[in-house]
Amino acid sequence: MKRCFIFAAGTYYGLRERPQTGDLVLAADAGYLACRQAGITPDLLLGDFDSMDQPADFDHVCRVPVEKDDTDTMLAVKTALEQGCDEVYLYGGTGGKRLDHTLANLQSLLYLRRRGARGYMYDDDFLWTVMENESMTIQRTVEWGLFSAFSLGDRAEGIDET
Repeated sequence: MKRCFIFAAGTYYGLRERPQTGDLVLAADAGYLACRQAGITPDLLLGDFDSMDQPADFDHVCRVPVEKDDTDTMLAVKTALEQGCDEVYLYGGTGGKRLDHTLANLQSLLYLRRRGARGYMYDDDFLWTVMENESMTIQRTVEWGLFSAFSLGDRAEGIDET
């Protein structure tokens, strides 16, 4: 399994796990700031730089136009897939000022799943992933633990929660 850590420009709540040697680390636009806050140097910074200035002291940059079909985070997701990653950990994918980006990042988890990869998106106390035609077992580790399931489409069938 090849893993990728993506830092996006939403609210950053800290790392659950640090990237290891061989993991791909991508920063999407101002996600670079969260990446640096975590003490991690990304392999690549990509974006249109509408939420921060391009850093003068970092050379591994892929600058894209502001007007484009994908968010900067989705460009990072596509880069992860192009690099053969099958596990993607997304930090800074929720919160911030852009609900539209949070929703787009949830959709990116489905995009990953439909291409054979598994994506995980983290915020303060929650973890999101997408399932399609599969099952998953989740152990409750704390009394207050929550589990929610919802459909990204117009219907869901064959759902069983125990």
